[in-house]
Amino acid sequence: EKWIVNQVKDPVSQISVAAFNKLLAQTRKKTSSTARAAFLENEFNNTSRMMKAKQASQLIQLVNSENLRLKLAKQSYLLVSDPENFDLVSKLINSTSKRNELDDYIAALPGNETGDEADDHSPMNNTNFQIV
Repeated sequence: EKWIVNQVKDPVSQISVAAFNKLLAQTRKKTSSTARAAFLENEFNNTSRMMKAKQASQLIQLVNSENLRLKLAKQSYLLVSDPENFDLVSKLINSTSKRNELDDYIAALPGNETGDEADDHSPMNNTNFQIV
């Protein structure tokens, strides 16, 4: 089994395809967008399994509310094993101000460089590039 070290949690495993498909089906069974968001919030808060950014985006896109998508995007970031692809999740947020809020949240996490601390010659991340 492949082990991945998350910035905040102890080593955790990648979600299996079968477990992800079950989670996706359980989420789809919820009758409202708000119920799906509450279900996913609970899952993101109580799981020790990592997932790919594409998987997180598949789950979050089942929620219609921009505010709830932002909340779920923030929660899912620490569970994503390929943060370099997190733009797949960020793109689900249409509002520039909310996308900026997500970028600010991610930049403030321990271990992430902020503007003042970053090397002036480092490349722009995909999310910021999309905004420009």
